Amino acid sequence: MIDARPTRRWTPNIPSSRLCATLLLAATALLASACGGQRVDTRRETTYFPASADIENSLLVDPSRAREIGYRVDWQYPVAGPNLKILTVQGDSVFTMDENNYLTRIDREDGTRVWRIPISYPLAEIQGITYMPSIRRVLVNSGGDLFVLNASDGSQIERQKLLKIANTESVPFGDYIIYGSRNGQLIWHSHKVAVEHSGYQIARSIKITPEYRNGLIVVIGNDGEIAAIDASSATKHWDKKLLERIVAAPTIGRGAVFVSGLDQSIWAIDIGSGRIIWRYLSESPLTDSPVLIDDQLYQQVAAEGLICFEALPFDKPRGQIIWSNPDISGTVLTQRRENLICWDAEKREFQVITSIRGGHVTTLHLPGLDKITCTDNVDGEIYASNKGGRVIRLVPRN
Repeated sequence: MIDARPTRRWTPNIPSSRLCATLLLAATALLASACGGQRVDTRRETTYFPASADIENSLLVDPSRAREIGYRVDWQYPVAGPNLKILTVQGDSVFTMDENNYLTRIDREDGTRVWRIPISYPLAEIQGITYMPSIRRVLVNSGGDLFVLNASDGSQIERQKLLKIANTESVPFGDYIIYGSRNGQLIWHSHKVAVEHSGYQIARSIKITPEYRNGLIVVIGNDGEIAAIDASSATKHWDKKLLERIVAAPTIGRGAVFVSGLDQSIWAIDIGSGRIIWRYLSESPLTDSPVLIDDQLYQQVAAEGLICFEALPFDKPRGQIIWSNPDISGTVLTQRRENLICWDAEKREFQVITSIRGGHVTTLHLPGLDKITCTDNVDGEIYASNKGGRVIRLVPRN
């Protein structure tokens, strides 16, 4: 059971009077949006956990079950909007985007709402949210538009046109955001002066968010192209064409790029030269990203379960398997002490196994959860939401 925190307020049910007020505010905001105006709701809704007998029925993950995976419930935010499309943790904030394109900023530390605002029209496709605390801005890219918001209150400062339609989330780099476009170009857009600075043609289209590491942008094209582009000069460092499409984001670390593709292969590529370090041919196409923790790489393979590889084996061109567990269907979220915490989105369950041999520890079936994100691959904070818009924060126990 979690002690009540007197500085927070638990609101599991909205009284009828408040519901009416809430609906009125929502209707006014939608009307303002349709007319080109904007309404910002900066009331700070707060949350805390009461010492009540039915607390386990009101939380997305009850304290006793969180304890089973080595975590505790820190806070739960009551209503971020229905059917969240985006749940992302950046800096000191948690951002959510609901099905009506309402963007909510939640304080990461205490779970209070900082502000809530409609972005574009309800059916507009939102590619991503980029929080830039150094300049106190939140950037939201939506197709051909970039919305520049004041981070403190959510008010719209500017709406910039993107010459190339965005098809991915953005990567911040100095005064630029770098994104993959629908026509296959990697684009440098200056959010400071609202102009496209440069671009580099990668493929027919780019659907996977580029990754930045040590001056290089690693980008993947829709037909299996992979390239490393110098972020400062927008010039090619190296590129390769793999055997099939890639639908999962790459993982970068220990001087290598790890890529899983529909060609059933896991590729380890030297990030500096583009040289193939090793390639493992699996029994089925790969749709999950590999996860790198220290010197071990974890990959979910539909026909083989979870496989643990040595990340950079010596003179092993076909890779080196440390262990595998065919009964684990989840993808590794984070490591907690000697255990790995995996999440199976289809089964809606946490699967906990040992990191040394992959032995099963426990399974938590949580059918109410919808989206999951984790802040780090070692002792990461876990954030989860349900279809109704509740958001919960789980943190490692001491």
